Amino acid sequence: MDFYEMLGRYYDVIFPTNEKHLTYLKSMLPERGRVLDVGCATGTYAIPLSRLGYDVCAFDTDSPMVEQLVSKTENDDKPPRALVYDMRRLSGLNVGAFDLIYSIGNTIVHLDTLDEVGQLMKDCYEKLNDGGSIVIQTVNYDRVLDRNELSLPLIDRQEGRMRFHRSYEIKDSRIVFNGRLEIEGEGKLEASTILLPIVSKDLVRALEAAGFRSIKLFGSFDGSEYTLESPAIVAVATR
Repeated sequence: MDFYEMLGRYYDVIFPTNEKHLTYLKSMLPERGRVLDVGCATGTYAIPLSRLGYDVCAFDTDSPMVEQLVSKTENDDKPPRALVYDMRRLSGLNVGAFDLIYSIGNTIVHLDTLDEVGQLMKDCYEKLNDGGSIVIQTVNYDRVLDRNELSLPLIDRQEGRMRFHRSYEIKDSRIVFNGRLEIEGEGKLEASTILLPIVSKDLVRALEAAGFRSIKLFGSFDGSEYTLESPAIVAVATR
């Protein structure tokens, strides 16, 4: 079973909207600003942003997840423009320029090489208005690789009736992400996917090479300083 086929049906339960993340994204936007969500899944942030009055375009390669986004917003006055699309082809997406581009939830580590990461950052730069911002969130792979930290915290939902077990295996320069979803009354589902562990220096280098300025790294969306101890890397930069 495909990793995201396994997660898709339960995605909104496993990964609900985080209000801190949403508040941070709003703080980066002008009133009625234009937003691009790279790797939108089921619309975790694209939907609330559009309902707050922002002009949102969102895409993901997973068609069933995008279909969920469309279904959830079919009665909205101005739903996000939702597309099945690959971030590797961002340069060919002709939907205008944006005030904010974000890619959160460990999306960009699904690219295959650092060259692809660099190209994505360049494409994002070209899609932003002058003064526009980019926000990228990944797992802190500096910490994972430095400490060989291969077990991830259990995600426990619905008072224990749904549990998502996660672990890593390091293979050469890649990471195998193993997931086991246990659902009371439905049994277990298991799947794996391959990730590119992007460390902080490589992400900063890609942003710099793309032309971004005022590059800052945080350890979370609460604005805490990024350190090796941080659970995540949140990179913020300006065109």
